[in-house]
Amino acid sequence: MGLEEGEELLLDSSFDYSRQVLLYIPSHMPDPWRQATLFSLRATEKIKKLLALIKGYTFVLFTSFQMLDEVYKLLKEDV
Repeated sequence: MGLEEGEELLLDSSFDYSRQVLLYIPSHMPDPWRQATLFSLRATEKIKKLLALIKGYTFVLFTSFQMLDEVYKLLKEDV
């Protein structure tokens, strides 16, 4: 950005990651590039199960807007 010097401020977080975070990376999923539709369907199934287990407090990351949109449409029907 053209800045040679700057100030930084590090603040503590009140968020307790060890008690409030679950990182879930499913295995045995279809290839998202070769089988995008099937991947979206399977991802939606897994997300639904997680939503039921943890009462909806969920943040899901996607690598493409298209996949996010597909899963959103599938989830919208049931949630």
